[in-house]
Amino acid sequence: MKEGTKKESLIKNLYMLEPLQREVLDCFLKTKTALSVNEIWTFLLNRFYDRIHEQIMNLIKEGKIVDKDGILFPSNSIFSRTPVEIYVSKYLPPKNVALEDVCGAMLNFSLAFQSAKDERSILYAKRKFVSQLYQFPSFRTIEEVANSLVLLGYLSTHPSSDKRKKTLYSLNPDFVEAYEEMERKKELEKKGGKV
Repeated sequence: MKEGTKKESLIKNLYMLEPLQREVLDCFLKTKTALSVNEIWTFLLNRFYDRIHEQIMNLIKEGKIVDKDGILFPSNSIFSRTPVEIYVSKYLPPKNVALEDVCGAMLNFSLAFQSAKDERSILYAKRKFVSQLYQFPSFRTIEEVANSLVLLGYLSTHPSSDKRKKTLYSLNPDFVEAYEEMERKKELEKKGGKV
């Protein structure tokens, strides 16, 4: 396969990737570093947590949830089972969750966060919080997704010098070049320039 054709193929197939594959690939496009499965998992967990937390803050601003002394309650008990859509990604579908479940998950997270002693227990609290509201992928699933992206040509693997990290994944240079070219074209189109 010619070099140009391979790069074009990577960009065309980008839109046919599964949502979790796109989310994992997006990790690499944001960090622009080699990552282990654990680092990918942690990146996704923090991203999902931040997005859910932002949505909860918006629910408070909208008056759907009330904060009483640090404990969240649905603003009206009649609507406590009212579902709200929780988005964790532009690629993954939203999930409907009852307002009272959102409040309960936030309360459980607050209690776990207050008793957390180290970074690992904070991550565990975040995972438990996210999992109460949205199905969060396991390490094995993340590893399978990363390996599928290697097979498709978007990522490459490297042995790690750190014994705790078996394999590091990084963006394939051919894909990076094609992706950056695509982004430049989009930017020119936005500015009204010629491609």
